[in-house]
Amino acid sequence: MVSPYPPYRDGIGSYAVQEVAALRRDGHDVEVLSPLPSAAHHHLPLPSPRSMLALADMAKGYDRVIVQFHPDLFFEQWWGPAPRQAVWAGFALLASRTELELRLHEIDYRSSRVRGALRRFALRHAASVVVHTEIERRRCIDELGLPADKVRLVDHGSSFTARTSLSRAEARDELGLPADAPVFVSIGFIQPHKGFDRAVRAFGRLDAPAEGPPPRLYVVGDVRLDEPAWLAHCDELAALIDRTPGAELRRGYVSDERFDLWIAAADRVVLPYRHIWSSSVVERAALLGTPTIVTAVGGLGHQAASGGVVVEDDEQLAEAMAAAAGVALRPVRRSGGGDVPGREELQARIAGAVLPVPSAAVPVERDRPLAVRRLSLTPRPEPRSANPLNARLKRVVQRTARWMVDPVADHLDLTVRSVSADVEALDQRLRALEDRSCQGSGASEPRNADKNAEG
Repeated sequence: MVSPYPPYRDGIGSYAVQEVAALRRDGHDVEVLSPLPSAAHHHLPLPSPRSMLALADMAKGYDRVIVQFHPDLFFEQWWGPAPRQAVWAGFALLASRTELELRLHEIDYRSSRVRGALRRFALRHAASVVVHTEIERRRCIDELGLPADKVRLVDHGSSFTARTSLSRAEARDELGLPADAPVFVSIGFIQPHKGFDRAVRAFGRLDAPAEGPPPRLYVVGDVRLDEPAWLAHCDELAALIDRTPGAELRRGYVSDERFDLWIAAADRVVLPYRHIWSSSVVERAALLGTPTIVTAVGGLGHQAASGGVVVEDDEQLAEAMAAAAGVALRPVRRSGGGDVPGREELQARIAGAVLPVPSAAVPVERDRPLAVRRLSLTPRPEPRSANPLNARLKRVVQRTARWMVDPVADHLDLTVRSVSADVEALDQRLRALEDRSCQGSGASEPRNADKNAEG
């Protein structure tokens, strides 16, 4: 089996461990090859066209090779068409030397007929292509042109086993969670496409219950890699959670046993992904009997059909969480025709403050400073040219210099995002203060009296 493998932190690696265990229980002799030093038997640096030749050479000694395929494992993002085609040629060579099973966790369907020809050739010559949902099976047949008998559907959780037998009450006691409160859990590696920020914003709209403890939301996990964009997203998520009462971030890597403990402790597992093919978390929730709330992307609707609620947008997400908690849903307040995120929190913070009443009850229009408006992310031009020789030379220069340029560009992008976020937060606070001042025009004396009485 070719896959990331523990202790390397990777969702596909965790999936592979369970499949290897299931194969061994069935009597197979399984060895694992991973791209990084790990508990696997073999290590081969991926991605690289040369490593694909080495993999094809190794495969001659095995009856079957299972590849846990994800584009990030076999392709660098900055690669052009030629290296990608070389990798697919390596898969075709691999398929000619052994029984090859490609387990597609994700694949990019976008490709021209010419560039996709070698990919289709490699996929057609594999012994089988395995996916987890009927939606992806149909896309492989319709968009990749694979024969229907070539694409197999395997249940995502077919190899999964529960790693805890604790009841919900026992799991909450182990994790230190409130025993009687409605508990929502969003768990996994923290990345923008997971949409945990959507869960926090939806949770922030839940009203207080008529009786009993208020609901709680726990976001559990950490970034998988120290990528600047992912770290920035995690910081933004943490700030959003800090200003959302009842929400809490439990940041850190979660062991497999602890992972199941969190799922067992939850009333609902909330997974508002922005895009994904299928989710191991949904399968683990089904295994442990915990209902899910998921967005209708990829094959999640199919996965959650028997034990969860599937939502189409943020409004339905908030409604589903409110229904699960048994509370009312506060309406979204609008200003200037658009949603103002965090406005309720800002209003609450300034409530009771004595504010000067402006001479005119009209907010002052402000333009952002020119220097701020000019801020933008670092441009990274593609190495293109009308002259093919120049384009090739530019690609060589780009690849040579990326190790020096990318860290600087990533740092600049992080700085730009931070400044923009801070300016936006200040704008929101100023708008809230102005709105409060305008609404209280002529009523400053009662507010002073109330404040003095409270004092």
